[in-house]
Amino acid sequence: MRTALLVTALTCSAAMAVQVRAATRQSVSGWARRGDYTLAGSLVREGTKTTGEFVLLIYPTTPGGASCRFTSFHDVRFDVGSVRFEGRGTCTSMPATGAPLTTDVDCRFVLEDGVKDRFDVEKVGTTGVSVPGGTIDSGDLKIR
Repeated sequence: MRTALLVTALTCSAAMAVQVRAATRQSVSGWARRGDYTLAGSLVREGTKTTGEFVLLIYPTTPGGASCRFTSFHDVRFDVGSVRFEGRGTCTSMPATGAPLTTDVDCRFVLEDGVKDRFDVEKVGTTGVSVPGGTIDSGDLKIR
């Protein structure tokens, strides 16, 4: 009887640990295009660790066209159907001088996975890029 209770207790503890671990994994992935902007990438938060990469393209038809890559994330908050986070990375642009210019940037992101997906990007501090919030023209963002 004691052995059966011990096995049951260990089995239940292992199952609960798996459920807790699975419940703490949250992610967002996909791509979205709106106007002259395209955002693509993925972000995974498991417990307190966040990993991922997002790329933001600002097409050259707009003044200051750029390519930005974000690989460091903090202040990540998942809600039902949305995620907010700050991303740090670099943006490379081609100014009128013709020489590529690379700048460190810090931006705040809001991504929404709904009937009509939305995204918004705001620069934090003096460097960064901003994309006015709005509904995407094409793409699909998945928040889990």
